[in-house]
This record gives sequence, C-alpha cells and structure tokens, in this order.
Amino acid sequence: MIDRLRSLFRNRFHSGESKRPVGRSKTSIGQSVGSAVAGLLQRLLESRFLTAVLNPLSRLFGTERIQRHRGLAMELTQRLREGRIGLGIQLYIGIGGAVVITLSASLVAWFSFNQAGDAQNRVNEDSIPEMTAAFGVARQAGTLVAAAPRLVTAATPADFTDVAAAVAREQTDFETRLQALTPREGEEDKVSRILAHGSEIISNIGAIRDSVSRSFLLSERSEELLTKLEALQDELTGILVPAIDDHLFFALTGYRNLGQRPDPPARHFSKAEFNRYRHMIELQAHATTATQLLGGVTNLTEIPLIEPVRERFESARDGIGRSLVALGKAPLRDRISPVFDRLLDLGLGEQNGFDLRAQELGLANSQRDLLERNRSLSMDLVAEVEGMVGSASARAQNATLSSTQAILTGKRLLLVLNLVSITGALLIGWLFVGKILLRRLKTLSDRMRGMAGGDLEASV
Repeated sequence: MIDRLRSLFRNRFHSGESKRPVGRSKTSIGQSVGSAVAGLLQRLLESRFLTAVLNPLSRLFGTERIQRHRGLAMELTQRLREGRIGLGIQLYIGIGGAVVITLSASLVAWFSFNQAGDAQNRVNEDSIPEMTAAFGVARQAGTLVAAAPRLVTAATPADFTDVAAAVAREQTDFETRLQALTPREGEEDKVSRILAHGSEIISNIGAIRDSVSRSFLLSERSEELLTKLEALQDELTGILVPAIDDHLFFALTGYRNLGQRPDPPARHFSKAEFNRYRHMIELQAHATTATQLLGGVTNLTEIPLIEPVRERFESARDGIGRSLVALGKAPLRDRISPVFDRLLDLGLGEQNGFDLRAQELGLANSQRDLLERNRSLSMDLVAEVEGMVGSASARAQNATLSSTQAILTGKRLLLVLNLVSITGALLIGWLFVGKILLRRLKTLSDRMRGMAGGDLEASV
C-alpha cells in the first residue's frame, strides 16, 4: 500500500513538473510557498506534540505501521520543500492536514475523557465503596458498644428482654457490615484485624448477655434467702424473748407459772439458774449477729469484703453452739435447735448467702471488664478503619490528580491543535489561495481578456 502511494505521488509530481509553466517569478513563488508549508509540516512532524498524539495510536495500530506512515509524511514534506508538488497535490495536502488535525483533536479528547473516566470509576467503584463500608463498620461498632451497658443496667427481666432484642438487631447489622468489608491488595492485615476485633466484640456482647441473665437468677435466689432469713429471725425472736423473760422471772421469784407454788430460793436464786439466763442472753445476741451479718452481705460491693463477714458469721455459729450446749437438756434447746440449724444452713450450706453474693459480684466485675474491653476494641477498630480510610482517600486523591492531569493535558493538546489549525488556515489562505491560486486565476483572466480584445499572440 505504501509503495503504491509513493509511485502515485511520484507520477503526479513528474506530471506536475512537465506541465508547470516556465516562469521565473511563478517558480520562485511556488518554491517559497512550498518551502514555508514544508517547514511548518517538518516542525509538526518532529514536535513532541505529534509524538504525544502518536504514542496512544501506536498501541492501537502498531508502532511499525505508524512509523511507516510517518516516514511517508516526511518524504512528502521533503518533496514539498523542493517545490516538486503540483497545485492539486498541495490542495489535497492542505485538506488532508485539516482532516488530520481534526482527527488528532478528536483522539486527544477521546483519550483524555477515557483517562478521566477511568479515574472517576476508580473513585466511584473502589475508593468510595471501601470508605463507606469502613465508616459503616466503625459507626456500627460504636453503636453496638454503646448499647451494651443497657444490658447491665436493665432493672427487670422484662426490661432486659427488650434491651437484648434491640442489641441483637444492632449486632446483626454489625455482622452484615463486617461481611461486606472486602480486603484489597496490601490491606489484608488491616481487614483481618478489623474482623478479629469485630468478632471479639460480638463474643463479648454474648458473654455480657449470658452474665446478666445469670445475675437475675442469682438475684432471685438472694431475695428468697432474705425472705427465709426474715422468717427465721421472727421465729427466733418469738421463741427466745418470751423464754428469757420467763426465766428471769423464775430466777427472781421462783414462779414458773402463776398459780403454782414457787420453788425455794436455794433453787431458783442459784448460780446455775443465773448462768442459764446468761447463756440464753448470749444465744439471743449470737442469733441477732448472725442474722444481721447474713442480711447485710447483700450490701457489700467488693468480693474481698465478703470473707471477713463470713468469718464473723462462723464465730457467731460457734457461740450459738456453745450456748446451746450450756443449756443442757432444757426444753428450750429442743425447740430452738432446728431453727438455728436452718439459720446456719442459709449462711454456710450449699448456695448460701455469702457464695451467692460472691457470684453476683464476680458477674458484675466480669461485666465491667467485658464492657471496658469492648470500648478498647472499638477504639482499636476505629484506628484500623482510619488507616483503611486514609489509604482509600489517598487512592481517590491520586485518581483525582490523574484525572485532573489528563484533563489539563487534553486542554493543552487541544489548544496546540487549535493554534496549529488556525495558523495552517491563515497560511493556506495567505500563501496558497492568495499568492498561488488567485494569482494564477487573475493571470488567466487577464490573458483571456487580452485574447477577447484581439491579442492572439499572448501565451497562456
């Protein structure tokens, strides 16, 4: 194809030379015009602008093919510089140049728009969704962590059920956002840490929920224990107080029952009767101490405080045992011993008040630790998300800069093309149309008028 074009142009050039009129002034004008146009085309072919335009085209059509056409253009430019191109070929070259400039402008705009579109796609399909997903995870993690304390502060099981349902909805939303977070190349570690933090937060929420449920069960048992303790205290008071009053009255007067004869002073006003009275008083005091210690354990706020109270209760138990032994075989001992057994079982048996309180405080401490751990995990998760958002923002900024650069480059190339187009149009109008075409037409018109006037000897 290239060889056929060259032969065609060569024949046209030779035919143009054979038909060119011999005239020194016309030849010099044609050569000056051809030289000027050839110089302009030579600078265009050797310019960086044309190189920038041809580089994308070489990727589409092949470097070798582009270079061959560029070589043909250089050969045509050389022939134009030497003045070996006819008028028709010059006209074709001018029109072809305008077409080339128009196509170049279209290609520049096309590639600039493609680059800007690619940059916008990277922002819309990559950076923005990633930032949105990361922000969603961070926000939902904060919401879930903030909702967790409401589980602990629920006053009743009904309130706890409502709060647990609301937290479960927030947890489901958080899990959905975690699943939507997809790692990019180079960010696998960050995403893995975010997923690990999120999983631990979810696990801690479940542990808090189970802990609060168990706390309500322990609270119910503690209330039952306090109810039993209050009943035992009333029962002990109903037995000991009348027994102590009756025995004091007997020790002072000798009367056990009104209407009976009193015992002799040697018997009722003896040391043994007063010792029995003292043991009954001590038994009442130990019973009061034991019930107060067991009832007050629910007010303790720290686990280490429970053990001293337990030791004091055990001391009261020992005092109760000694006082019951000192009563001997008195009927009072048989009546009151079963009541004291039930009291001691509430304080020292299985599921006693001290163990229940220790379990309640342990659960409360565990809940505080889990809430604090969740707050720490939320901060770490936000820090990882900020790292991801920073990376995505940097990529978006780079894409924006690339788009801006492509647009600026396109503007500059289009400006150069416009300048070249305007300059070429002016040169064609001034040099080709004005000095060659119109000049020749005027000369031909003058000769025709001369011939019409009778001058048949003039050469045309």
